Amino acid sequence: MELPAVDPDKFVMREVSGLGSDRCQIVLMYDQHRFVLDVAKQDDKEDGDVLSDYFYRSETAESDGDEDLLDRCVEDLVDLVISECKYTLYSFVDSVKKPNGEHPSLEDHLYPKTSYLQLKILDGQLKAVEMNDPSEFAGQYLPTPLSAEFTPQAMTSLTPSVDIAFIQNLYANKVLKVSEDGKVRVFKSANEANEYQLEREILVLQQISEKWKLDQPIQPRVPRFLGLVTSRGRIMGMLEEFIDGTELAQIGADKASPAQCQKWKLQIEQSVSQLHENGIVWGDVKMANIMIDKADDAWLIDFGGSWTDGWIDKDLKETIEGDLQGLSKVVAILNGDLTDPTYHRKATTVEEDAKVQQNEAINEFSCSTIEGDTIIQQSAVIHKSAYLVGGNGAEVEQNVEQISE
Repeated sequence: MELPAVDPDKFVMREVSGLGSDRCQIVLMYDQHRFVLDVAKQDDKEDGDVLSDYFYRSETAESDGDEDLLDRCVEDLVDLVISECKYTLYSFVDSVKKPNGEHPSLEDHLYPKTSYLQLKILDGQLKAVEMNDPSEFAGQYLPTPLSAEFTPQAMTSLTPSVDIAFIQNLYANKVLKVSEDGKVRVFKSANEANEYQLEREILVLQQISEKWKLDQPIQPRVPRFLGLVTSRGRIMGMLEEFIDGTELAQIGADKASPAQCQKWKLQIEQSVSQLHENGIVWGDVKMANIMIDKADDAWLIDFGGSWTDGWIDKDLKETIEGDLQGLSKVVAILNGDLTDPTYHRKATTVEEDAKVQQNEAINEFSCSTIEGDTIIQQSAVIHKSAYLVGGNGAEVEQNVEQISE
């Protein structure tokens, strides 16, 4: 029997939980099919028991505080699972992509076909075995709706997720590139850790959109709020304008011309001033929350609030004073008088600083951008492909089309 053509590169690790414990779960995606793999430590070790080796290495890494080793443990295990179990996993794949090549709906993406399997050592080989009763895990991977008590500031359009096409996962499956009636948008959803921040961003962007109509010639450069998204009777998130550009933190003021820096500085100051004149607080001011679009104009992004160490004092978060404190540092960087404090506050090397930022992102679950498509929870590195709401973000390698939360 001829084996199916399986592309190992299409397996994407989305999430790992329970690292360093006697049991963990790995979430993989293949196209629009999700796999939840349960891995439990066994009392007796068999020959060739790679799972016992994994738990031994991960426990050692956890006790030593060696996060690099812990990351490698996870990566090695996932690589092994894909290598040894890819045909078993592929046998469950039920792609939801349309026959004519159209993108799946956002509803399909929010509720993907999911297979629950256990990783076991059988006859000395790693096997993925379907769970008889996956109810223990099924509820953990449902999307998080906004609170039923949440009330938008004004009446707004409600778009069912079935009427929106999913294009690309930008970050953590919470910030997505989507299409509505052929127009590219950004969809943002919540989880239990960032629900307040998403609600704040909705209210602030609504306020901005109400104050400055689309045809007004002078207005702050902020992605426009485009409505809420519903699914199964609940509000799942919001739509906002897609800004095709790159974060200013990624560009780097030292790599831009003096004329560009001067232009961006004036645009940023003007946008912040317009917001403050109308009692609107930006919130998490930093270089990573400024987007430079294809026309070389500066946009303010991330209105979820919070704060970032090194940019704004905690007691000034979500205040005009905090905005001005962060803005003064942005201006100083663009003037060449200061380096980005994100990279110089708790470490002495780039590698150490990246690790500090990744840990902060894990702890607060409110990050910005790192290349990739994975959240690894509980003492692990994060690989991301865009940014999320709120503070303490980690700006490492970024190649972002839109990031604005």
